[in-house]
Amino acid sequence: MYTQLRSVACKDGRIEYYLTRKKVKNINLRVRSSDGTVRVSASYGVPVGRLDSFVLANAGLIYKAQEALKRDMDKRARYASKELRSGDKLLLLGRELEIRVEKNENTGVEISAAQLILRLDDPDDTGKKSALLESRLDVMREEIYNKAVDKYFAFFASRGIRRPRIIAKDSVSGWGYCRPNHGLIMMNKKLICVPEALIEYLALHELTHLVHPDHSKAFWDTMCGYMPDCKQRRRQLMQYSYLLRV
Repeated sequence: MYTQLRSVACKDGRIEYYLTRKKVKNINLRVRSSDGTVRVSASYGVPVGRLDSFVLANAGLIYKAQEALKRDMDKRARYASKELRSGDKLLLLGRELEIRVEKNENTGVEISAAQLILRLDDPDDTGKKSALLESRLDVMREEIYNKAVDKYFAFFASRGIRRPRIIAKDSVSGWGYCRPNHGLIMMNKKLICVPEALIEYLALHELTHLVHPDHSKAFWDTMCGYMPDCKQRRRQLMQYSYLLRV
């Protein structure tokens, strides 16, 4: 297997792409979500002219994907500050809040409709600010995530299923997972950023895996039976996927 950088001219300029030769049946193209680079893989026998033409034929889709990625990167940058300075933005339960940091011996966090106020003795100590905020968010996660699970668990309890343990973890690979054999559901810490209706969707999604381990028709029939707009909520949650990489 080897990789080379190639370039093809199109009406809007040039498209660079990384070509990887390996044993594959088809020509595969993707725009990498981490940096927007175009990646093509093909078997050793496919002529480079055919690959260039393939990339050119998909130029519209490539540009569309890169534009969407840039929008996501702009959103990530908006909420990616680790300094927690006054004026920084925080996304909480689907609402954008402005952070305000105040010097105060009475340490605490106050949340209003438009602001999140951090009060602590040393407003310049990033570590203390981060710990203070995370402590408050962890309390909110435990309350809101468990409330979302409890809202739908009665449907599954009637089938003799024991209530799973709920844990919150950071993950870049997905919003959650279910381990039926361990009686465990993981819900991503970043879910605290999205509206509660979407947290409820994820809770029901993982609960349904206690009955249906795959995403079969039976799985979606069960989901839709308990949450008729589940597929709409799923699409809405996907719009927040950029948060997984913050």
